[in-house]
Amino acid sequence: MKLLTTLSALVLIVASPAYASPQYTSAKQAAERVKKDEKDLARKAARLSAADKSKLKTAFKGTDSDNDKLPDILERAFKSDSCGKDSDGDGLTDYEDPNENNPDSDGDGHSDGTEVSAKGTVTSFTDPTLVVGGKTFTVTASTTFKGTGFDKSALVAGLCIDVEGHVDGADNIADKIKRDNDC
Repeated sequence: MKLLTTLSALVLIVASPAYASPQYTSAKQAAERVKKDEKDLARKAARLSAADKSKLKTAFKGTDSDNDKLPDILERAFKSDSCGKDSDGDGLTDYEDPNENNPDSDGDGHSDGTEVSAKGTVTSFTDPTLVVGGKTFTVTASTTFKGTGFDKSALVAGLCIDVEGHVDGADNIADKIKRDNDC
């Protein structure tokens, strides 16, 4: 419940008109702050139980681009699609679905959509298995690499990277890998 209260306060701050116009020295600073706050919101939202997500959905009003009764700010926090009523294609609108970005609503143990990430140095890479930050990921054909000239061949022990992915069954799947100079 404490997490839900904290998350509710963060949503209210991010959505408030006062937040939109603090004294930033540049639009870039403002955009970076919003991006950071939305990431914080997404991390906290990911830890909510289905029951708490449901409470949060009914507590907030705001722009709802896809008219599914779930405000865009919560869709971003829950990593669902604010342009489509059914982000995971399971037949329930994002508002009705306690797992709106989770195609495993049927509980079969596949493609559950849980996010996983790691930041640090590559411990090892033996295609397709990547170990970074103490976590093991599978690099697939759909894994994207961010950075000029950066691809799978650059994954060597000691390289500092940031990996974002999802859980599929018992495996962590790497969705996006980017170089990171801050290890």
